[in-house]
Amino acid sequence: MDTNWSKLDNAAKIFPSSIAKFNTQVFRISCELNEEVDETVLQQALDDTIKVFTVFRSVLKRGWFWYYFEDTDLSPKVRKEFKLPCAKIYESGYKGLLFEVTYFSRRINLEVFHALTDGTGAMHFLRMLVIKYVSKKYAVAEPEFDYDASRAQMGDDSFSKYYTKEKANKRKQKQKKGCAIKSPQYFEDRMRIVSGCMPVNQVLDAAHQNHATVTAFLSACFMTAIAEELPMRAKRRPVSLAVPVNLRRFFPSVSARNFFNLVSVQYNFYKKNPGLEEVCRAVDADLKRQLTKENLLNQLNQFSRIEHNIFIKPIPLMIKDKGLKLAYRVSGKDTTATISNVGIVSMPDEIVPFIRQFDVYNSTDKIQACVCSFENRLTVGFASAFVSTDIERRFFRKLTSLGIDVTIVSNFEDD
Repeated sequence: MDTNWSKLDNAAKIFPSSIAKFNTQVFRISCELNEEVDETVLQQALDDTIKVFTVFRSVLKRGWFWYYFEDTDLSPKVRKEFKLPCAKIYESGYKGLLFEVTYFSRRINLEVFHALTDGTGAMHFLRMLVIKYVSKKYAVAEPEFDYDASRAQMGDDSFSKYYTKEKANKRKQKQKKGCAIKSPQYFEDRMRIVSGCMPVNQVLDAAHQNHATVTAFLSACFMTAIAEELPMRAKRRPVSLAVPVNLRRFFPSVSARNFFNLVSVQYNFYKKNPGLEEVCRAVDADLKRQLTKENLLNQLNQFSRIEHNIFIKPIPLMIKDKGLKLAYRVSGKDTTATISNVGIVSMPDEIVPFIRQFDVYNSTDKIQACVCSFENRLTVGFASAFVSTDIERRFFRKLTSLGIDVTIVSNFEDD
């Protein structure tokens, strides 16, 4: 095959340099079916899906100045789940694909190294995989897929497309450094997964009663749960949540690569005992202030300008690696935790009856909540490097106290 290569997008450049023992930079999106998964049929579906998502058939190479993707003729192979969620996929010298498809019982898992794509791109891949699987397994006429992008469009670097070189707006409100969660962590390279499933309509009702969007409502519940576990001295700094934003909502793009940014929402609980509605209102207002096209373009330009700096380009990759790793650690110290709302997962009507739910998890050296919904089932998946599950317990108890029916599962039994 002809060997083609492509640059990493702006967001992707940080991930190869920032892999750590407790943060593999891998995320998982899963689809739970109503019946056991057939490995043979799933492999057939994967073979068909990779023919469409050819940008996923890439390996990561080290250049003199930057990492880059190179096309490969490697074919992905389905395996029964064989390791812990979000375990390492890429490490220096690795020459394999940057994603894995596994299954266990009724669950199909797609795990991805974040340099390859973001949650939106991965969800498109998994949705097509499930559609093809169900169509083959149950002899359902394969419906038309609603994600119609050419190979060139899938591989589009939308950061470069929308980079305008304009200087950052100096009026941007400066964020304070967030407080840190001090709690024992696992010594082994593993994460605790706790997932809660609940009716979408009940969550919507609770969010509306607190005058907030679903993202703001769940963020406020998460921040309050964290604050309730913090000692008073730690609350001198605000609880700060990083919130990934899908930039495709603001800038037209069908790229299957990364196209997201981060905003930060904060609330200071020091010597306060606010009601949930008060926190919801503050978080909702903070998100609305930041989630504007002008502000997000400002951020995009700010980060892209570093990549295009003529003095940074010629610096050898081995030095860039150290600088990016340090920058990632420093920026992470300003954040208490992360919450990511992947949003509503839509599937063709013919396929819906065969699916129970979707869920998402992301590797972290702290604690992160990932949210998605399918039909009337919303899942909040917590991944945590901490031994304690007290924050997750407080979060879900807060929801149940509001009349939301929550079913909880975990990958570990309580120690």
